Amino acid sequence: MADLKDAQIYEIVTEKLFDEYINSPLVINKLLLVHIELEQISVCKIVNEGLLAISRDPEFMQQLAICRLNADHFYDLLNAQHVSAAPTILFYHRTRIIDRIDGFNQSELLKKIKSNINKLGVVQTTQINTDSDSQIISAETRIKQLLESSPTILFMKGTPASPQCGFSRQACHLLDEHKIKYDYFDVLADQHVREQLKKYSNWNTYPQLYVGGELIGGLDIMKQMIENGDFELKLRENKVHEKDKDMRKHLESLINRAHLMLFIKGTPETPRCGFTKELLNLLAKANITDYKTFDILEDENVRTKLKEYSSWQTYPQIYVNGQFIGGLDILKQMNEEGTIQNHESCKNYAQEINENINEFNKLPNGSSQRAKKSSTIRTMISELNKDVDKLSKDLTTQSRNGAITQREANRRRTLVDAIKQSKEEIEKSMREGFNNYSSRDRMDPRLVPAVETESTQGLTNEEMTGVRTNLRKSNDEAIDALHAIVKRQKEIGIVMHTEVDRHNEIIDTITDRTGLLDSRVKRQTMLVNVIDQKSSTLWLWVVIILLFIAIVVIASVPFKK
Repeated sequence: MADLKDAQIYEIVTEKLFDEYINSPLVINKLLLVHIELEQISVCKIVNEGLLAISRDPEFMQQLAICRLNADHFYDLLNAQHVSAAPTILFYHRTRIIDRIDGFNQSELLKKIKSNINKLGVVQTTQINTDSDSQIISAETRIKQLLESSPTILFMKGTPASPQCGFSRQACHLLDEHKIKYDYFDVLADQHVREQLKKYSNWNTYPQLYVGGELIGGLDIMKQMIENGDFELKLRENKVHEKDKDMRKHLESLINRAHLMLFIKGTPETPRCGFTKELLNLLAKANITDYKTFDILEDENVRTKLKEYSSWQTYPQIYVNGQFIGGLDILKQMNEEGTIQNHESCKNYAQEINENINEFNKLPNGSSQRAKKSSTIRTMISELNKDVDKLSKDLTTQSRNGAITQREANRRRTLVDAIKQSKEEIEKSMREGFNNYSSRDRMDPRLVPAVETESTQGLTNEEMTGVRTNLRKSNDEAIDALHAIVKRQKEIGIVMHTEVDRHNEIIDTITDRTGLLDSRVKRQTMLVNVIDQKSSTLWLWVVIILLFIAIVVIASVPFKK
């Protein structure tokens, strides 16, 4: 059983927990030593023993914090800090790296610790004043670290050798009796962990047993599960889970062995299937040789588990910068679209620029050859920027149009990002080369044109200043002419605005008069309708009268018998 309370070299297993740890109030003001290790390297164990001895030295124990990281789990950190070997010790203070040691040298380590403590003014303290929220955050981080550090851990009062309560004593006896291996943590040694763990687990008593980071319960539940066999089943499930985690770590270490990693059947020299052979031929035609391979026929576990990891059931499988991109079909599509050639073209062009920079650094200061080479390099960098921008724009267009899947878009984005990183390294190299110029041939960065032309190649500072002065004078004259044009256009605009206002007034008058005329027309129409109605009535009376007269006349005429 490991005594976690005495182990000062804490192992942190995720980048998120590492960020929380270096920002915690208990660490941020101390000198933090971060040991980058690999379990299979024996010297890393010696380094941990040396760091543990240093942490227990009264001279340093209140001024230092120490943790260890498995290199397989911190790929991004290792790339960012250019860590290429284990062991490596990084010195942190206030979340920033201030020093490092590659390899291990006890005397050099002590020397650097003392030097940095004196330089930073880290003082020995016995108590760190923090508010309650910070203490809770720190306790939660500590609890997560403890749960991830051991598959089976018992939070108890005291230690198995000296338990401080009857329930803790019975729990240890029960686990020992059934030969169950476990780690433990004394909750009496850390008040913040003791109180926060009750909230974390929603369990108010101790001991508390965890398997695989999951709460099992207290003494009574432990007894019940051990008696009915559920506990043994839980341990088996956790062992399977731990094996899966270990296999995943192994797969990730294989995947990240190279920028371009191929999992194939056979080897490049002797491919064992037609798809593998076709894949290698495509890469050869594209002049891509910077890759590594893994023969999946040599390892049944890798062959089986990698299918689950990638959700891809066939081989070969291609990974770029640790990201799965697909199989042979994806590579064929890239070849048909010219993506491989474009990417490789940019990559080769970047290498050509680097070669020119190396030649430039070898040329004597003040020479015309150096000035011309500088102009050539700046022009090449500008062209590389255009090529990279085109790759990025083409990728965005294809992704938006649905021409490629999101997964393929992410993979291609990885390729473009790698080219951009190479471009940034080139620009950095050029800036470093610039710092090595003599005062005579150094080109002021503010005078460097964005794009080199024949008229600007090889010009000195004074000549470039003259060119810029003439350009500025021409620009000023053009701006003055443009100002006069704008002023004249403004005057014309004012006149046009006045004329438009006058036309608006005329239109308003016409509109009013049109409305009045419309009203009059409506009244006349009404009168005509009235007259028309009266005229119809008059004609009716005339007809009636005529009919009446006719009747009277007819009545007055005597009838002949």
